[in-house]
Amino acid sequence: MTIEELFRRILRAHWVVVLLGTLLPVTAVVAYRLAQPAEYEGRVRVQVIADAPMSTTQVDALSARVLALATTPQLLREAMAETGVEGDVIKLSEEDVTTRGLGESPVVELSVVLGSRSDAGRLVSALADKVTEFMNEGARKRFRETDARINEQIDAAVAQREKLIRKLAAAPPDDRQAWQLRIEAVNSTMERLNSTRNELTVQDANRTMVVVIDGAHPEVIQVPSPLLPQAALGLLLGLLLGTGTAVALETVRPRLAGPRAVARHWDSPVLGRQDTPADELASTLAMVARRQGLETVVLLGVDGI
Repeated sequence: MTIEELFRRILRAHWVVVLLGTLLPVTAVVAYRLAQPAEYEGRVRVQVIADAPMSTTQVDALSARVLALATTPQLLREAMAETGVEGDVIKLSEEDVTTRGLGESPVVELSVVLGSRSDAGRLVSALADKVTEFMNEGARKRFRETDARINEQIDAAVAQREKLIRKLAAAPPDDRQAWQLRIEAVNSTMERLNSTRNELTVQDANRTMVVVIDGAHPEVIQVPSPLLPQAALGLLLGLLLGTGTAVALETVRPRLAGPRAVARHWDSPVLGRQDTPADELASTLAMVARRQGLETVVLLGVDGI
């Protein structure tokens, strides 16, 4: 069977089935996409560190850190409560909150997709504030714990020194030198603790803070509709579906070539059939003879052959 015959028996003979099979998925995709509301993406940039990352691996790590915090249900729930945005927290964290690194810069872009332009802008700003606050407070937690421990040690040293001073005042002259040495040792410890506390304070003051760059004016854009690519996929699926249905129909109920198909194949006219009346056959022969410019037509029977 040639390609031309396949085309004629499947596509041409069942073109209605192929057309319907093609239009159904495309129509379903178009109707579904048109029924979906428009989506808007709010974007805010966050500077995580002061210096440029050393490699793309560090860039990915910074982006992953911001994403891990931004998709934390507790932080996301607090941001939604502040902005009055309603929705499924789990769905938002899994599908609508994303981050991406900007080249090899220390800046990470945080994005939130919602069905409202204003909600997308407000939520992404509030979520960026929550993330930066958590990162900054997390970095200062160790400092606060160390500072509190040093302050406790200084308070204990002050109380010990006051106790030693009282004992020095009541001690006999021969024992005063020993009590003075103890007081000097306590003073040395206090000086060391104060110096350590001052160094920690300077380090904390010079610590790199995570900051939101454009939180007050987030960028909000409409998410492009996936109608065209999805319609193209629907068209391809429809062609496969329609062609497959036509092949199945032709397999189950094949179409046999009729007189006209035989005539086209042999490039010869169909004059009649066995049960054609003689007068009708004579009229057909006369018309064919005139068209061919013939004056005489001879009919030869085959019964004797």
